[in-house]
Amino acid sequence: MQHNLDNIGWKAASILKWAAIIGFIAAFTDLIPLSGWIASLGYITAFVIELVGLFKMRNSKLLNKGGKNGVTMLLIAIISSIVQAILGLIPFFGDWLAAPFSLAALLLIFFGWTHVQDGVIEEV
Repeated sequence: MQHNLDNIGWKAASILKWAAIIGFIAAFTDLIPLSGWIASLGYITAFVIELVGLFKMRNSKLLNKGGKNGVTMLLIAIISSIVQAILGLIPFFGDWLAAPFSLAALLLIFFGWTHVQDGVIEEV
């Protein structure tokens, strides 16, 4: 999909790649015992970088209205993920509070990227 984007979309996709890399590092850090707080900070950092990338992608000229709606869904998913990561820091019952936000983010990410992929206008 990245080869179909304009300069703004290309830069946004690059930012999203970095957010994914930071998220993977945080996920591996989370596997180390007693490093949950560090991993949570990594997740939150990745989500904030992803927010920046998605705001930039929303300005791409090669996304039609459906694609821009998909980006909006992704923005809502990332905000939900940030809330989920913060709630997960609460001892004992934080994971129970975070679970609905995590599920909502999962569904929004799936449908959001589907809309973005369908909304990329092919250059003629």
